[in-house]
Amino acid sequence: MTFKSLLPAGLLAVCGLAACQTAPTANSGFLSAYDRLEAREGTLRASIRQHRDETRASGIEQVWLEPTVLIGPVGESLTDEDRAMVLREVDRQVCYEISERFTLAASPDGASRVRTAVVRIDPTGPEGSAVAAVANAFIPGPGTVRVPGT
Repeated sequence: MTFKSLLPAGLLAVCGLAACQTAPTANSGFLSAYDRLEAREGTLRASIRQHRDETRASGIEQVWLEPTVLIGPVGESLTDEDRAMVLREVDRQVCYEISERFTLAASPDGASRVRTAVVRIDPTGPEGSAVAAVANAFIPGPGTVRVPGT
């Protein structure tokens, strides 16, 4: 084999590797610094970066949930109705999970604030939605929100 015959295969392999790389998720702008966040290992369907200050967290009893927002160009390909549906579902999921651990405050006065943002949405078609519904039943991990058919 000559170099010229290996060149197309090499280029194809490099292009294939580049296609597998995912773009980094945008920051929401909610934090003053992001350098202490560490990637959580073992998640299959979500990109999670976290930091927990045990001393400060142990003093939290009540939380006020702000409505979920979309950050940046996320969801531009969706209709207003689909974006609203995603935001409602995220709000419901966050409310449920937070209420399992903390008391939800009726007003923001004297309560810690929880802010939630969606920084990436990947719409799926009807076939992808069906596969995702089946996969959600069998794959453990943090929940994801999938917008039905596009």
